[in-house]
Amino acid sequence: MESKIADKIKKLMALSNSPNEHEAALATERARALLEKHNLTMTDVELETAEMIKHRTQIPRGPNGEWGYYKKLKRWQYNLCHTINHYFYVQTLFGIKGHIVIVGAKDDVEVANYVLMYLMRAVEKLTRDYTDAKRKEGASGRSYIDAVSKSFAKSCVYGINNTLSKEQRKTKATTANGTELMVVKGSVLKKYIAKEFKLRSLSHSERSDGHSGATEDGYKAGKDIAVRRGVSSTDGKSQKQINL
Repeated sequence: MESKIADKIKKLMALSNSPNEHEAALATERARALLEKHNLTMTDVELETAEMIKHRTQIPRGPNGEWGYYKKLKRWQYNLCHTINHYFYVQTLFGIKGHIVIVGAKDDVEVANYVLMYLMRAVEKLTRDYTDAKRKEGASGRSYIDAVSKSFAKSCVYGINNTLSKEQRKTKATTANGTELMVVKGSVLKKYIAKEFKLRSLSHSERSDGHSGATEDGYKAGKDIAVRRGVSSTDGKSQKQINL
């Protein structure tokens, strides 16, 4: 059964289902604020003993998944998962054939999964609209369009993350006992993952293939889809893969 906080955030974000940058920013900022407020109503003991879950999912292709699912995630999708990890108190583990598992406290996982899917659709839609506009301007060639698409999407996610980083430095959420919320959450998450999974690191090269104009445009768009803060037990530099 879906938690009350997840249901509340889902209804809130449903009001901004069209991935307009500004509407997405407003909806995700409110989602972050509601989740943080919910977590801060709990004591340290309640946070440390909260039900932990593993949610298995796939990233849909197309606005409503009408094109199936990604069997291999793109670089920008990995990066977006890490952004969700860092600001929504969860950890994303990557499996074969595009499967992912979102791990964390039940309420956090439900919210993080919804926000992740919302942003996946938003970035994909913005990227598709951007490349379509470039084609209308006369851009052609598969390799060129591909470079434009990669640069825009990757920079869009970077813009999201950069905005969240700035917001994170403005406030420091602490529990009733005076402990930083991210410290409590991160410790519980780390222990749970160590107990439940056998992990191996994956490394993905940061290639510079792309298009400078699309990079700048994607960054600007991403800053408007800001998600705001949470926490994770990783620094976002490596992916984890598990057998699903």
